Amino acid sequence: MEINTFSFNIYTFEVHFKDLLFVSQVNAITLDQAIETWKMQEVLNFKKKLNLTRYEYTYLKTKLFDYPPAMLNDLTNIWSVHAGIAGRLLSLIIVMTRRNVIDDSNL
Repeated sequence: MEINTFSFNIYTFEVHFKDLLFVSQVNAITLDQAIETWKMQEVLNFKKKLNLTRYEYTYLKTKLFDYPPAMLNDLTNIWSVHAGIAGRLLSLIIVMTRRNVIDDSNL
């Protein structure tokens, strides 16, 4: 009997915007996959919790990652993105908090 397992990383997203902090985590293999998963799964929650305008929400979904996140001080597991949205600063920190987690949910 073949057992299907795979490993993934856990990425923590910390968004600082409108004097609030929004934290969420996603599972993904790469940073790019984590960003796409976060945009699909978490940005709508973020919109509701922070009462984002249509412009702010659209910016987060389509423009925030026009440039790749910058690695902080040559650390291999922390990236940042900063943007001015409607006169407010948005700061996003992405941390790979766990590496190579084994998914054994099929066991």
